[in-house]
Amino acid sequence: MGRAFLSSSMITMIGVACAFVTQLLLARILSPDAYGVFSFISSLSILIGVFALFGFQNSLVRLISGEAGQAIRAVAKFSIVFTFVLAVVFGVLAFGALYVLGYGQTYGASSFVIGGVLVVAFVGLRMAAALMRGMNFTAQSVLYESGLREILLLAGLGAVLLLGGGIDTGAQALMILAVAGIVAALIGLGHSFYRVLKCGVDEAQPAQDWRYWLKISFPMMLVIVAQRMMRRCDIVILGLMVSPSLVGAYAIAAQFADVSGIGQKVVYAIFGPRAAALYKAGDLAALRQVYNQVRWYGIFYVAGLSLLIAIGAPFVLGFFGAGYGAGYYALLILLAGQLINMCYGPVGLLMIMSAYENQAMRYTGAAALANVVLNPVAILFWGLEGAALVTAVSIVIRGAVSYRFVRKQGLV
Repeated sequence: MGRAFLSSSMITMIGVACAFVTQLLLARILSPDAYGVFSFISSLSILIGVFALFGFQNSLVRLISGEAGQAIRAVAKFSIVFTFVLAVVFGVLAFGALYVLGYGQTYGASSFVIGGVLVVAFVGLRMAAALMRGMNFTAQSVLYESGLREILLLAGLGAVLLLGGGIDTGAQALMILAVAGIVAALIGLGHSFYRVLKCGVDEAQPAQDWRYWLKISFPMMLVIVAQRMMRRCDIVILGLMVSPSLVGAYAIAAQFADVSGIGQKVVYAIFGPRAAALYKAGDLAALRQVYNQVRWYGIFYVAGLSLLIAIGAPFVLGFFGAGYGAGYYALLILLAGQLINMCYGPVGLLMIMSAYENQAMRYTGAAALANVVLNPVAILFWGLEGAALVTAVSIVIRGAVSYRFVRKQGLV
């Protein structure tokens, strides 16, 4: 456990560090307005991509954990094709709708086209990570989920600047992100399918199998969509209500807060396949032990990083220039929410991996709905701090309710 946590932590820290440096670089190069365009489109593409994934980034771990042979090959092939089609369709529909509604004048038609490409790249990377995690290649799954795209993005930005190119608009930054995402997705899918193809021979798959896969995946999709909405809808709603410059200030604060989530990402990568296997084996004592181990790993990580970020953020925000400091108090609220939520451990993932995905769907969906409904009101009255407060509180309440449920079931 400790070795897996260490190796996954190192990869995640490299990825998060690259992502953080990239965001700092973009915030320094771009105006708050242009950075707001970049943040709004990239955040929205991730949210759309979560719908397109249809829950397979988690259900694959549960479906293929402990399996072998054609069972892995069949579900892998089906899920890749299914999610790719959804990514294309949802990307076209969502960004097309925004253009028809007149937001093309604010964000630019080219940004919407690039956003559609980002949806496909995001889905490809997440599917590659899920396949690797399901086959117990934890470090590789973390690389594709939290590292490779960020490393390639930073390299791409550096290459453009070293060659004398300029990055003046959000669309230009989005283009570099799209190229990095596509390359990373192709590498990840190629590697994961190489592993999958070694599992056995193809066999005809009966219809009831893929119906079962979809039945398992659908509630997981709703859970993950709700989770992403709690973490991303604040930026999306801000993008629809306020100027791009304020969106940029809030987005850089959210990037700082995301750094403190390194521990949570590593915990999820390690805990998912182990939880699925232990629950399937009926070894609840070992499941509780693993849960408490990864929970304390995550708490120490998030607490230490949150303290460092809270102290260092004012100096870094001042370095960016006027406008970005407006997000500092929102950052503190988001950090507090991250830390309190980590105290409950990976409770949502535990529910999904132990056949309680419907309960997880209800709790997370209710919290996400409250977040979506209350965010516009909070933004209207309290601005950026209101968006951060509603987001943090919704995450914490969902964690508390879910933790109470799993304790009643004897899982923790």
